[in-house]
Amino acid sequence: MNRLLQAAPDALEAAGARYKINPGYRAVLQVLAAFKDKELAEEDKVDILLYNLFLDLQKTPVASVAYLPQAFKMELAQKAHWFLKCGDDKEKALGEKPVLDFQQDAQHIYNAFLKKGINLDYEDLHWWHFMGHFSELPECFLTRLMYLRGQNNRGKLTKEEKQECSRIGWDIVLINSNLDLLEAEPEWLF
Repeated sequence: MNRLLQAAPDALEAAGARYKINPGYRAVLQVLAAFKDKELAEEDKVDILLYNLFLDLQKTPVASVAYLPQAFKMELAQKAHWFLKCGDDKEKALGEKPVLDFQQDAQHIYNAFLKKGINLDYEDLHWWHFMGHFSELPECFLTRLMYLRGQNNRGKLTKEEKQECSRIGWDIVLINSNLDLLEAEPEWLF
């Protein structure tokens, strides 16, 4: 998909129909938080994904999402997964570890966006626009943290970088969770 030729979507097609979605980054972050919740069953996570993303489903009680035909739910979930990956159909390398955790890094993300002049308290950015901003963040604590995590994930931290990680605190440098929907393909998708 060429982002210069197509606008960021506000609807997704499934089963021959077009369904309006909530493209805001907050809705997606709620979904990602649900997928990290180890106490939720996989089926419940899919229901939360569909309910939070598809506006038509929000008009019904959340429990009714569970009773949608399974094939229809899976088609919606696949479309939602494509949306969450910002239309990127490329597969991530197996074992590639994330350098960002939206929950753990929330304050750093907020501050980085503020440096760009974007106050996330008042902006409900489209998910794709929100994610696009990460490639253009100014030099800040978050970008340094992401760099250090990447170096650590590849086993390429220099002695000086290891010292910097110690000064920052390894509890901040290391990501506390090992699941990120954008980095790992969920079982329910296949």
